[in-house]
Amino acid sequence: MLTVSSNEFAKKSLLLLLGIGSLAQGVLGAEGFAQGRTVYRFDQLWQKQQKESPSIQSKSLEVEEAALASERASRHWYPRIVGEFRAVTTNDSTLSFMSLLGQRSIDSSDFNPETLNVPGNRSFQTATLGLDLPLYEGGSKHAYSRAAGAVRASKESERDAHLLLKKGEYFKLYSTLIAHLSRKDDLEDLRSQVQGVLKVYRLGDRSNPVGYSGQLGLQNLENRVNALILESTTQIEASREMLKSEWKTPEAGWDPSEKSVDEVVSREFENILREPQADSSRSSAVLSLEHATGAYQHLKDAERARHLPKLGLFAQAGLLNGERSIGNQFSGGAYLQWELFNVQSWGAVDQAAKTVSVWEGRTEAAQRSVVSGRIAAKKGVQAGMQSLALVSNSAKLLREQTRIARTLFQSGSINALQLAEVFSRRADLLVNQSEIELQLSDSVAQWLATQNWNQR
Repeated sequence: MLTVSSNEFAKKSLLLLLGIGSLAQGVLGAEGFAQGRTVYRFDQLWQKQQKESPSIQSKSLEVEEAALASERASRHWYPRIVGEFRAVTTNDSTLSFMSLLGQRSIDSSDFNPETLNVPGNRSFQTATLGLDLPLYEGGSKHAYSRAAGAVRASKESERDAHLLLKKGEYFKLYSTLIAHLSRKDDLEDLRSQVQGVLKVYRLGDRSNPVGYSGQLGLQNLENRVNALILESTTQIEASREMLKSEWKTPEAGWDPSEKSVDEVVSREFENILREPQADSSRSSAVLSLEHATGAYQHLKDAERARHLPKLGLFAQAGLLNGERSIGNQFSGGAYLQWELFNVQSWGAVDQAAKTVSVWEGRTEAAQRSVVSGRIAAKKGVQAGMQSLALVSNSAKLLREQTRIARTLFQSGSINALQLAEVFSRRADLLVNQSEIELQLSDSVAQWLATQNWNQR
């Protein structure tokens, strides 16, 4: 059985092992982002989601539905043409006599009292074509048409707001995947270094040069790193499953092209850092509310138009085919309609006005929330980017400190507990970095929710 016979042998063994660990660092660092797998950028996947996401497709269908409703309402001034055909068999005295008049073939025998009172069964067929052309409707149909147009605009803005919301949700999942893939790689590299030290100095008893307390400290750190790796693995699997089930991502064997969240932000959302600090423009969500408010305003106008007169032209032509002959008729003229009393219309205008006020209040509250939320989200993104830059710089300094600490440990200038403290700082830094990246993705998602899709 091999034993450690001297401190010198242990130090040389540790030096050799740590050198191998440094050489393998590049390979271990690529373990999370596996080699040979298909990679996709965020914008590539997002373009795919816009076409295939069920919720986005549903919102697009709502826009199409509203567009059809608006187009139908805009044709309110078209004439109304109605055709009708009837086949009748009757022994009704009035109807029988009028059918003969319609055939224009009545004679003197038809005025016999017995014939008038008991005409027997008569059969005839009628065909009628009627036309109704509204000239003035008090503005009601025009108001309904404008309301339908406003609903269409509201649905379009609602779809845009939904796109921004879903893009934020997708970015958060994508960022979670990136953050934990990167953290897992770095943690596995750290674990290999800790295990390398433990592997060398386990070959002895409590009088080992590392010191028994140092060994316990390194083992405790190894357990912590294993727990963090397990957490990242779980998050990676959960993110992939959500992306696969809800967003229908590509084949299973794929990885993000970007290696850090700030890399995605710098390329995809650079306008966050360029827009004015106080931006009071309307978001897509607020625009949807504004258009909805406009629709209710038009409906209020339509309610008011109920009390106005309606003017139009009408015409009707018909044929009657009976037992004696075929007759035709024609009538036409103008009409004036005016609703003078309808108890169901009482208070309708006041109710519509209250509804408009409610939606105006909602719109104003939403706009204030958007302005404040936009400022907070922008500051969050800026703080996140700056924090990640500082973390990146700290990582460089910590790598240098780790190199020096390993050298000092090999020479016996520091003990195992002190080396474990340096390793632990690296673990803390990795955890802090992933947390900042996830906070950054939250801020980006919040910022997206305050934007106008057509001005992003």
